[in-house]
Amino acid sequence: MSLHKLSLYELHEKFTAGEVTAVEIVRAYGLRIGQVEPKVKAYITQVNEAAAAQAGALDASLKGWRKTLPMMGMPLAIKDNLCVEYGHTTCSSKMLANFKSPYSATVIQKLEAAGAIVTPVSSVQAALSALDQATPNLLISDIGMPNQDGYMLISQLRSRRIDIPAIAITAYAREEDRQKVMTAGFQTYLTKPIEPEAVITAITKLNIPVVRR
Repeated sequence: MSLHKLSLYELHEKFTAGEVTAVEIVRAYGLRIGQVEPKVKAYITQVNEAAAAQAGALDASLKGWRKTLPMMGMPLAIKDNLCVEYGHTTCSSKMLANFKSPYSATVIQKLEAAGAIVTPVSSVQAALSALDQATPNLLISDIGMPNQDGYMLISQLRSRRIDIPAIAITAYAREEDRQKVMTAGFQTYLTKPIEPEAVITAITKLNIPVVRR
């Protein structure tokens, strides 16, 4: 089976057991993205070399003692408004087309510290297009966004019968807001300002199941 078709749970089990390496995971996802990206155009920036370097260093560190963290070796795509120090952060803006951040956002640092291999992407429409590349294992979406909000995104996912776990990010913490988020199809939500540790905790508590399209 192609690696990009595995759920995050299945992929991590294989990685922990030593049946697949981080380099092989990055290569498989890079190949899949290369096959369909010309059509779906979901990515603004790809950091293949940086991801391959992270994966190689991770594999080398695990040769002597294979003890993995929850997100270790797992590929992640992030929205293009989170700063990363490798590659561009454009926020889908022509004005920021060549902007390179001197640092990575705290949440990115926390994800990488947990062993995740991160690659940045773009917007709500890009997220929908990216579903043609591979079924994601987890959705983290801001509710308040221009043009298309998080409710529209989760509605599109559920209408396509894509039942992946989803975390909403919102500035509203009223009970009616919580009910609206949960009714829309999210499994949980985080209120702003968000602590990076809260994101990791929320992901861990979801106990991500095996998912198929």
